[in-house]
Amino acid sequence: MRGDTTRILANLGYTNPENVREKASLFGILRTGPPIQNWDLAPRRILYRVYVSIWTCFGANVEFESQLDPVTLSVGYTGDTGISSISLVCHGDPDLNQHAFLTAVYSKSYPSILPVIRGSKNKRLDLTDTRVDSSAQSLSPASSHFFAIISGHNKVFRVDSRNGAIELVANLSADRKNLHLPNDRIALGMSGSDTIYSMWRTADEDLVLKTSVLASGKWTSSPTELGSIYRQLAGIS
Repeated sequence: MRGDTTRILANLGYTNPENVREKASLFGILRTGPPIQNWDLAPRRILYRVYVSIWTCFGANVEFESQLDPVTLSVGYTGDTGISSISLVCHGDPDLNQHAFLTAVYSKSYPSILPVIRGSKNKRLDLTDTRVDSSAQSLSPASSHFFAIISGHNKVFRVDSRNGAIELVANLSADRKNLHLPNDRIALGMSGSDTIYSMWRTADEDLVLKTSVLASGKWTSSPTELGSIYRQLAGIS
C-alpha cells in the first residue's frame, strides 16, 4: 500500500460499496463473510469471495473510487490462515497497468494480480507453495511493481506484478532449520528493485538481518547479527 492520498481496502463478504463506506474507519481490516455455497466441495474446504475496493482520501474526507471484480478463494486446508497482504500498484498513471497485488496463506492456488479495470483477467503466481506469509513492496516509485514475498515459510522470491514473473532470491531453510516455523516468521523490506531485507528471530534469541542484492544478474545474500540489540530492547540478559 503506497502513498497517503489513495487507500485500498479488502473485505471478505461485503458486496455493496456503500456498506464498505460506512466502515471506512476499519480500513485495512479483513473480515470473513458467509461462504458462497453452504456445502463443502471437499472435507473442510469452502469457497469465500474477497471484495477489493479503492478509496481516495483527502484530509479527513474518504471517498469511494472503485471496486475490483470479486476474487474467489478456497480455504479450509490444514495451515490456511487467510490473506497476508494487499497493495496497490501504478495508481493514477494512465500509461501503466493499474492493479492490486494480493497474497494469502492458502494451499490452493489463488489470483494475486488483480487489474483495476473491471472485466480484465486476474493472474496467479507460478509458485510450488502458494502459502505466502508476507510481502514487501519496493519503496522506489520507479519500481513499485516489484514485490518481495515469502513462500512456504523460508523461500524469498521477487515478483514483477506487471506480468507475474518470479525469481528466487534466497532459500533460508538451512538458516532457520531449528525454528518453530508457524510462529517464527520472516519480516521483509524492499528499498528498491534490487535490494531485499529479511529479518527473523533465531532459536537462541538472536536476531538476524539478511540483505540480498541483485548484481550482474545474480542475487547474493549477506547476514548481519543483531542479537545484542534485540536482547537489549527485549530486556533479555
